[in-house]
Amino acid sequence: MRVVYLGKPRYQLRPDFQSLVDVGAKRGHELTLLDRTELLGSTLCGVDLVLAKSHYKDGAVRAHLRRVGPPVINALEATAVCASRRQVALRLVESGVPTPGFLALDQSGDAFSGPCVAKPDLGGDHQLSLLARIPSNPDPAFFYQQWRPTSKVWKVYTIGARHWQVELSYSSRTALADPERSPSELASSRLAKAANAVAESLGLEVFNTDFIDHEGQLLAIDVNPFPGLSTLHGAAEALWSVAEKRIGSGDPSPLGFIRPCSPRGFGRRRRPWSTAPECFPMDL
Repeated sequence: MRVVYLGKPRYQLRPDFQSLVDVGAKRGHELTLLDRTELLGSTLCGVDLVLAKSHYKDGAVRAHLRRVGPPVINALEATAVCASRRQVALRLVESGVPTPGFLALDQSGDAFSGPCVAKPDLGGDHQLSLLARIPSNPDPAFFYQQWRPTSKVWKVYTIGARHWQVELSYSSRTALADPERSPSELASSRLAKAANAVAESLGLEVFNTDFIDHEGQLLAIDVNPFPGLSTLHGAAEALWSVAEKRIGSGDPSPLGFIRPCSPRGFGRRRRPWSTAPECFPMDL
């Protein structure tokens, strides 16, 4: 199987990427890192799958991947929802996944009373601000989530059917993993069930979720597609298992079959593929 890892050039030096390359080679797969520019200049001929670690929010990247057609992990439809914390919360509520209250754009500032947490709605900014109440003129660039006092906060990493957990240090400004603790393979069936519900709701395969325990109920407070995996023991094996399952399921290209070709420079080196005219999506 030939797989593209869509990421930034510096990722080739990261241990989680090197582990993916090594484990993939042992399983008979080839993994190549492409950045945004290289991806947009390639037809991805002969590529079976794209692992979208980065750039999945970029409109040009999304359009190109839809046009050339290889399956993507995580699916483009899923990551489109995850670009907005507000859209994530709406989708979770629609699916029956418990979350704290939040302010939707069509609601007034009195959607709920009491303290709230303000987070940037778009982007990867994880800074939090604790407010006494929703502002009288809410800023649409922010996502306002009801504050729920809790003594337990977990970050649960999910790769397919496997989960890892780590307890977080939580404050009014940010939620951070304890630097002295590494995520452990999940032992709590309660957290696994909650993470599986998030996966089913959003259509994600590789992600993490922050959960709080409020009055005995797990509430999902944040979801992050394709997080860093370097601290997860067995992550590379789990990710290749997800990739193999996706390809083995016969998940088709949106444009139909892509005729295989011999890409130039395929393998571990970062180099775009040939854009030879014989490499093209075939209409069915």
